[in-house]
Amino acid sequence: MGNVLELAVLREALASRFPSARIDAVRWERIGEGFGLASEIYRGHLSGQDVPESVVAKLWNTDGPGGTREASFFEAIATRLRSVAPALRLPECYFAKVDEEVGHGCLVMQDFAGFIQGDCLQHPRRDEAVALAKQLAELHAAGANDTSLLDHDWIPSTTRHQVTPEWIDSRRREFLALYSDRLDPFAKGFMARLEEEVDRARSILAPCPSTLLHGDFHFDNVILDPTGGTPVILDWARICRGPAALEIAELLFAVSSAEDADAARSAYDVTFDECRSSGASVGAEPKLLGAALVFFFVTSTCGVARWTPGTKREEDLIATGIDRAVRALSRYRGLVDSLTSNLRSAE
Repeated sequence: MGNVLELAVLREALASRFPSARIDAVRWERIGEGFGLASEIYRGHLSGQDVPESVVAKLWNTDGPGGTREASFFEAIATRLRSVAPALRLPECYFAKVDEEVGHGCLVMQDFAGFIQGDCLQHPRRDEAVALAKQLAELHAAGANDTSLLDHDWIPSTTRHQVTPEWIDSRRREFLALYSDRLDPFAKGFMARLEEEVDRARSILAPCPSTLLHGDFHFDNVILDPTGGTPVILDWARICRGPAALEIAELLFAVSSAEDADAARSAYDVTFDECRSSGASVGAEPKLLGAALVFFFVTSTCGVARWTPGTKREEDLIATGIDRAVRALSRYRGLVDSLTSNLRSAE
């Protein structure tokens, strides 16, 4: 398969999904460049007969962090996921191809033209945060209800809560050298005992059942329906399995504003309970959220210690992420303070 941006190759790529289509011409435009994406995204405007007005092509190097997972997601489980969670709004993938020999991946997908790109430097409105919470709950409940969705060798376990003391020690020193002025006194004390806090949090999450995680859930990977309809979560390149609490923490402490976090959490809980076929929640209990908050703080601080920003936006992303983690730690310190008693109760 050649370059899908070439008309003849695009025709071949879309032939299976649109067998009666006649594509006379395509005009490509690059989109999403300002968001520092690891892939190249193009919108193709089509003319012809029995074809969509536009499609989106995603091209990437499979040697990068995403590897081949997103192509596998659409080829192997997206259809099943839609049947298990019909309210989960996924883009339709018309064509997926990975050439591991040359390290190249390609998707041609449904275009949500006119939708509004989310921005990690901003928060969604309350109604948008609630709608996103419902979508995340649909995903997590699907993985809890149908464990066959997890039964693929290419879906790894998340490594977010597997940081080592050596990793923490080295990254903490580098982080503090650069950003210690962004920490309040409580966060500085927390950072000093981070290994102990991580051990406690890991012990809380260890028995938690795994479910399907998006793996890179943040507002940049969301597009919003301007009519107020269901938002769409994009970029499934890091899909993985693990405790749902880790992504609920992202929803509550990063995506949602502090004022809207309770509404988002309530929407998540209600939707998950409605969708879950049986059993207990997989992540919304206070002790699990407290443990997830620890790892959210680690990712937002030590996790950016070696990120050398190349643009003003990347500088702002680092600063905003740190500030949100510090505020979340202060606002929800009761969740973290309870970890010791929770751990003792478990023992």
